[in-house]
Amino acid sequence: MKHHPFLYSFKIWLVTGCIAPVPFLFDLLRNAKGIGFLFLGTYPTLLLIGLVFSAPAWLVFWALSELIVRFVPDKLLRKSTLSFFGILLTIGTFYVFLQFWDMRSDGTMLVTIFFSAASAGIGSWFYYPAPRVYPPEDFPS
Repeated sequence: MKHHPFLYSFKIWLVTGCIAPVPFLFDLLRNAKGIGFLFLGTYPTLLLIGLVFSAPAWLVFWALSELIVRFVPDKLLRKSTLSFFGILLTIGTFYVFLQFWDMRSDGTMLVTIFFSAASAGIGSWFYYPAPRVYPPEDFPS
């Protein structure tokens, strides 16, 4: 099945968003004295916040995916470039938002950034960004 760059970038965005809260959950479990109902709502809340804040980076990644799929014919170079930009945009998103909040001193935020960037990079290799099939007269030259 061929995926368009939109679906390709969307899947990577969702996978990255789903993985990003995991270090916070482990930190919460490690430091929790008792796990109550509050814990059950933590993951969906963190997931929603992460997806909302990373949406601009996803839109940029989608646009880059469209361009790279169209103009980079070599599969290895295409995947390498998409992986690089996925990692860069993920780290950039955290960098922008961390300007407004202090990093946690225990390293949970650094682990979160690593997990997110790694999932964006690995997702770029896992999914296949097949080019769209254009009619010959519509193909960009």
